[in-house]
Amino acid sequence: MKKRLLAGISTAVILSSGIISSATAQAAVSHSASSSQSYKEAVKQGSLLSGKTAAYINTIKGGDISKISSSYTGLTLQVKNTEKAAGKVAGSSNRAALLNKYVKPAKIQVERTIYEVSEYRLLSSMKTNISDDNYQIDDDMNKLQRLKKRAVQIKQAGGYQALPDSVNRSLHYREADTEGSFLKTIVDSYTYLADEEGDIYTMDYIYDYFNFHKEQADLKIGQVSGASNRSALIKKYINPAKIAYERTKYEISRLRLIYKISDLADQKKIDEAKKEAEKLQRLKDRAAAIKKAGGYKDLNPQVYEYLQEDEKLALELLN
Repeated sequence: MKKRLLAGISTAVILSSGIISSATAQAAVSHSASSSQSYKEAVKQGSLLSGKTAAYINTIKGGDISKISSSYTGLTLQVKNTEKAAGKVAGSSNRAALLNKYVKPAKIQVERTIYEVSEYRLLSSMKTNISDDNYQIDDDMNKLQRLKKRAVQIKQAGGYQALPDSVNRSLHYREADTEGSFLKTIVDSYTYLADEEGDIYTMDYIYDYFNFHKEQADLKIGQVSGASNRSALIKKYINPAKIAYERTKYEISRLRLIYKISDLADQKKIDEAKKEAEKLQRLKDRAAAIKKAGGYKDLNPQVYEYLQEDEKLALELLN
């Protein structure tokens, strides 16, 4: 009886042990299969990334920033996919090996080009936004200068290979063309005020801003490679701006001198105001001479009417 009982207990224990061993083994196989599947998926994504990295390197060598920008998004997306797949692989050493083999080479190429791609995309956005009458380019241009500075710093810090010269040449051209396009919108508005509305006061309001962007465009065009490229940009943007500037600068100076005379008179500085008033006729003579020499047409008659009225009022304060 005891033997039968013991035998029964032994059988139960053996059976129980057999069930546990089977479950454990099954779990181990399941875990191994899962781990293997995760690894295979990581390798698959990594292989895709290696292909995209090699293609991206060739695109960089081509030196076309437009094509580099187009390929950049696909590469960075595949980097994320590979990192995600590698993160599911068991074992930190396995994950590290996958990242080192596939992700690291890709990220080097991303870092080499991230700021140039950002510059290109920002310039494209700026060029599009110029058609919006309310768009002011200055904040974006300041951002662009920061990106250019950072591009130099990141290459020096990371020891990254420089991009082909054609990339920077293209970016310089696009920057100059974008600045020129914005200048043209100012020139068009300024000329409309001078010729159609005869609004010397609004002209005076935007004059310094106009002159600033004329100088900026001139500076940026000077950095463009190729004499023919520079000549074409100058003809398109700088020459019209200079004409608008030259044919109005003495009228603006005259208005500002009138303001100064009035301010001095209000401060009871009559002798000083009279001394400034002596310059008025010279400005009027110079305005006539510059138009004759340059063949510039006169401004809207209302401009001269406003100036005459304001000058008369200012001079009356001196009596």
